[in-house]
Amino acid sequence: MPLLSAFLIESGLVNFESLVSTYQEIESNGFVQSRQTADRTFLRITPEGEQALSFFKNAISAEIRKQADQYLNENGHSLQEERTYIADYDIASSGGYLVHLAVREDTSLLYEINITVPSEQTALTMISKWKEAGSGLYGTIMQSLL
Repeated sequence: MPLLSAFLIESGLVNFESLVSTYQEIESNGFVQSRQTADRTFLRITPEGEQALSFFKNAISAEIRKQADQYLNENGHSLQEERTYIADYDIASSGGYLVHLAVREDTSLLYEINITVPSEQTALTMISKWKEAGSGLYGTIMQSLL
């Protein structure tokens, strides 16, 4: 479960059903854009969403902001890990599946690999192993090339 969703539910601010409904509503109103990957959906706030959010930010109580800050301080490493290793696939125009694997460090792209594989199952297997294997590959690649 995404960090923001977990905070909202664990804090008792919303229940799961209302959270899903809200996500659907803000997307249909153009406040966020979604992007599907093989195993998750990412939401990105649009300029319209930022403008709408600016109207409500002062309505959030100091206590809730304090709870959010505390939650992010305690669990923020999870958010960073999710953004560090990126794995996705698409159907390749030449047949098979194109697997896209990337590692980001802060806002910089450290490296990325695009590999065509013959089956969707192979693509899913590579994606599931990427987070574990991705960190070791950088050293191996650098050592091989230098």
